[in-house]
Amino acid sequence: MSLLENADQAEVVAENYLKRKYPKRLGKIRFGHVMLDNGVWTVKANVEAGSILSSSKKSVLLRIDSRTTNVVGYSDEMENV
Repeated sequence: MSLLENADQAEVVAENYLKRKYPKRLGKIRFGHVMLDNGVWTVKANVEAGSILSSSKKSVLLRIDSRTTNVVGYSDEMENV
């Protein structure tokens, strides 16, 4: 049985992970692609992070185990300054 049964639940786990990763600098998160393959959710998101004086936009890719809800992979795909 899977703890993460749909894309909305996978997005919630991804959002919570990003809030912990960027505790004071996280801005908007926009999810673009969510897919389940062999028990692992792949979530692609555009993230705005930074402070009032400087910010950056990143495209990140997270892989989340559907059975444990653990993030098993994270990568920055692209960084825009």
